[in-house]
Amino acid sequence: IYDHGYIGAFSAIKHWDLSEQIIETTYYFTTSYVRNRDDRIGSFQYKIKTITEKKIFGLKPLWFGSKKVYISDPTKTIVDLLDDPKLVGGMTVLYDIYSEYIDSEYCDYKKMLDYIERMNNKTIYKRLGFMLETKLGMIPGPLKEIEKKISLGYTLFDTLLPSDSIVEKWMLKVPTSWKKEYDRKK
Repeated sequence: IYDHGYIGAFSAIKHWDLSEQIIETTYYFTTSYVRNRDDRIGSFQYKIKTITEKKIFGLKPLWFGSKKVYISDPTKTIVDLLDDPKLVGGMTVLYDIYSEYIDSEYCDYKKMLDYIERMNNKTIYKRLGFMLETKLGMIPGPLKEIEKKISLGYTLFDTLLPSDSIVEKWMLKVPTSWKKEYDRKK
């Protein structure tokens, strides 16, 4: 319906069993410009995100009868969400999904670093590093290099919440609640 693209976000999360939430909307990432990003076709609800061609990777085929569609693999799903956390309601929800991911058979830090590099968005490194230090108090060994890959300039940690605190180490503007939790882990 929406041309070149793939199923992602909450739809992929449910497919890979990384959340218990019930989702009735299909999230679709496409290279096509779509005017109506919240669409209903018959009884099916869609949320559409337009992306660049270079972000189409890390996909697995799904067959519906004789029709092949693509879905983001578990690692690409996490990276897509770190790129745009509002797709799942912000970083707190994303951390819950990430926790399921790291406890699953799909967790692959090497692939994650490769995918983040391919996304060409250094904010992903910032969000991942800060999230891990805040929630785990450390960064797992295979991801230690991410701190060296962040860009200069401040970016938002969570695009859905007011961000009135700064974390210099990660060059992020963060919500006060996350900053307080981060400071407790230090």
